[in-house]
Amino acid sequence: MPRRKLLNEPASRATRLTALDLLDKARHGARHFEKHRKDDDDALHKFRVAVRRLRSWLQLWKTEMSESVSGRRRRHIRDIARDTGPARDLEVHIDWLRKERRRLRGSDRDAIDTLIAHFEARAEKALDLAADAAAELDEVHDALSTRLSQYCAAVRASSPRDGDRFDHALAAHLGEAAAELRRSLEKIHSRSDHEEIHEARIAAKRLRYLLEPVTGEVYGAGAIVKDLEEFQEIAGDSHDVHVFLQEIAPSSAEGKTAPPVLTHHLQQRGKRAYSSLKRDWLGKESDPFFERVERVAARLISAMSRPQQ
Repeated sequence: MPRRKLLNEPASRATRLTALDLLDKARHGARHFEKHRKDDDDALHKFRVAVRRLRSWLQLWKTEMSESVSGRRRRHIRDIARDTGPARDLEVHIDWLRKERRRLRGSDRDAIDTLIAHFEARAEKALDLAADAAAELDEVHDALSTRLSQYCAAVRASSPRDGDRFDHALAAHLGEAAAELRRSLEKIHSRSDHEEIHEARIAAKRLRYLLEPVTGEVYGAGAIVKDLEEFQEIAGDSHDVHVFLQEIAPSSAEGKTAPPVLTHHLQQRGKRAYSSLKRDWLGKESDPFFERVERVAARLISAMSRPQQ
């Protein structure tokens, strides 16, 4: 028998099937990171992204999966994701410093060497914290997998083509997530609105993670996911600059003073990121994007009238 499309499934089943897939990928990422943290530069990033996808999915569909995933379990996954953050931030900073080092000479290069050594010393402890998080994810996998695989669902006389079906529930969630992203973008007025840019980045991730599982089933969803990835890269660059400028301040770097040229390069990087954000996303510039999200949601609703396969 052919596999039924995810969109045609009841929401209670589709959300759990996706959660199980994300959980397996997170465990794979955790085990790969534990085994290859020293020889795979992308191992931490892949593990971190997998856990964040899982965390977001469990949070976005907490009502539909309330019988399977408790609030305590969601908070546990949140804490695991949080503990991967410091090591990843330091990896990004060290990588950027090494690239900058090749552009500089003399005392500026010596100062960067000192900063790199400072961050590398911190990175060792942060990697240990991330490794502990990976071990915790591996430990909770089986229990959470069992809970997601076993649940009770009410059988109603009506067909699951109404509010029970995943396409209907997803359309509603898309509308909410898109509205949240639009509100976040409206709060950004300058490149110094660091918190607002960060919140918009989080909202974009939620919208993206909603659509990723169905990009092969809904026309237009894949293009929206690609746009959101590009937005995350721009907003992420702005956030990284803000965090890094604080990290290299003398009070934060234990007296390790960054050369002025390094601070200048960071500030220029932040200006470029905000310029791209303003050009493509702020004000009326994002209207075509949100119109496409509305069309995808409309396709999901219209699909409810089609028979299940």
